This record gives sequence, C-alpha cells and structure tokens, in this order.
Amino acid sequence: MDVVSYSRARQDLARLMDRASDDRSPLIVTRRGGKAVVVLSLAEYRDMEEMLHLMRSPTNARRLLRSIRAAERGDVTPRTLIESKSVKGRRQAKK
Repeated sequence: MDVVSYSRARQDLARLMDRASDDRSPLIVTRRGGKAVVVLSLAEYRDMEEMLHLMRSPTNARRLLRSIRAAERGDVTPRTLIESKSVKGRRQAKK
C-alpha cells in the first residue's frame, strides 16, 4: 500500500486514482497535522462490502473460511454449472 502526501495527491490526483483503480491497490493520503484517508477503487470497495456482509453471519463465515482453506490445499472438485430448464427455456425464447 503506497503512501502519498496531500500535496502530491492534489498535484497528481487523476494518475493516482487510475493507479488505485487499475491495480486495485489502496492508497493512503496523509496530511500534515490532519487525519489520513484511503483512496480505494470502487470495485475494491464493493468487494470489501460484500465480504463484510457475507462474514457477518458466524455460520456463513465458518463455511466460507473452511472453503477457502480447502481451495488453498487444492482440495476442490471442479463442477460444471447446470442451468435449470426454466432458464434454458427463457434463453431459447429470446433467440
């Protein structure tokens, strides 16, 4: 995570915003004598909100963490997604 001063951020805001968005890497902006802030891409912010929402339920959090650990160990089984007949029917009707 990069840290820049308020003065530098003000001079180079567009490029810093692009970098935060493209790299999905937060940027800390500091002010002399003031509170620091974080510049974060909208996509990264939304992902964080979703993760916080999913982790709010202790049961769901345990399931997700167990699944993440299994995936990290390579203990996963690839599966093909199967569309329901109603979804297939709607797609064919649109053609």
